Amino acid sequence: MYIYIYIPLGGNRTGNTYINLLIVFLITGLWHGASWNFVFWGVWHGFFIVIERLIHNKHWYIKTPNIIK
Repeated sequence: MYIYIYIPLGGNRTGNTYINLLIVFLITGLWHGASWNFVFWGVWHGFFIVIERLIHNKHWYIKTPNIIK
């Protein structure tokens, strides 16, 4: 799914990477089923992937032990 949607959207090279990730996970949720549970699942996981990318290089995050991450 990543190759078919994320890369044509521009991936992390063009556009807003975070919007691209949310779109990919929203579509992934729809792929699993057309009920609101799956759509929510996709948005939920996309949200946390975006949060992880935003804090990945922060000083306090780097020093956090891996067991907590």
